[in-house]
Amino acid sequence: MKRFAIYGIILGCAATSAYAADFETVVNTIVSNNAALAAQRESYKAQGLTLRADNTLSDPEIGFEHQWGPAEVGNKWNISVSQSFDWPGVYAKRSAANREAINAFEFLYLADEADLRLKAWQTLCDYVDAVSRHRLLTEVAANLDTLYRRQSFAYDHGELTILDMKKLRLERASLQVRLATAETSTDRLRHDLIALNGGKTLDLGGLTDYEQTPLLPEEEYLAAFYDSDPAVAARQGLARSAQLNAQAASRARMPGFSVGYIHNVEGGAHFNGFSVGVSLPVYSSSKRRAAALAESLSLEQSNADYLLATHSAIVSDYSAARSLGERLKVYDDFFVSDSGDNYLTLLGKSFDGEQINMITYLLELNYYLEARIDYQTALHDYQLLLARLSRYK
Repeated sequence: MKRFAIYGIILGCAATSAYAADFETVVNTIVSNNAALAAQRESYKAQGLTLRADNTLSDPEIGFEHQWGPAEVGNKWNISVSQSFDWPGVYAKRSAANREAINAFEFLYLADEADLRLKAWQTLCDYVDAVSRHRLLTEVAANLDTLYRRQSFAYDHGELTILDMKKLRLERASLQVRLATAETSTDRLRHDLIALNGGKTLDLGGLTDYEQTPLLPEEEYLAAFYDSDPAVAARQGLARSAQLNAQAASRARMPGFSVGYIHNVEGGAHFNGFSVGVSLPVYSSSKRRAAALAESLSLEQSNADYLLATHSAIVSDYSAARSLGERLKVYDDFFVSDSGDNYLTLLGKSFDGEQINMITYLLELNYYLEARIDYQTALHDYQLLLARLSRYK
């Protein structure tokens, strides 16, 4: 049987791009163009304006009254203008509550931005993983295509059995299906990134490798969370706002007032005067205070739960990242060092030297391919964990 030198073709399977992905530039572009984030910012602004509008004096009221009387008495009419207002201390507390809430809205926006940054970063990790898989499968497919053409020559000359040829065709077809799936995944993720970018195109040509982000000590991730997470600051601000609203509701139990001016015409005579009114919040003030206090307690409990859950998630993610890092070191000893290339070289030389047959060669090549995919999966999972851990840095 004729043998052909193929180990030089296989060496391309182990090659990886030397370009470093500029994740930060792409993520910043997405944050600038994301339509949902822009809409959320306007929503927070609108909520702030609504709070300020609700803490102003009610609109003045103008009244007109006309009455018909006996002819000897004549008609009478009056015009009145009045203005009502709550107990003065209520406005000060509501104003303080609104300031806390509006400041919390700013932190909520920053939390939404942090969520978007994490989503964009992780989508980029998914994209790089898909590109890497596609590149690996493309190289292996090209190698098998070359092998198929050469082994077809051997088959035509009776130097290869029909079973061996069918096996080669089956391996080639299976690899083409996996390659098509990888291509579809790459295209889908590219469109996902464009959607995050507000439908605008993105230059992803150089994104073929992950950012080189080291795993820091666990304490640094926890400290960054407690010091820098805008969601924590937002929850604390909303809780303070609810407490101040409860105090405003307590002051609202005091009477409200209204003052007005009245001009009356009766029998040709003109009368001028004023009116004073007092509102007694008998029914509503206690319920508003109870609702505000319940909201404050709910927000405080929610914030405590959020702190506990996020702390636990960081500890869990760090443990998983450290374990994956140890696994990757084992892979690196093979794939990053020369030993990975030596394996492929020896495999090709063994086939050319007739030390192994084609079936054994295909089995060994598949073993290497699956090991490379396992390595890329572990690397991808590791990068996703690093992204979650680093969102507060």
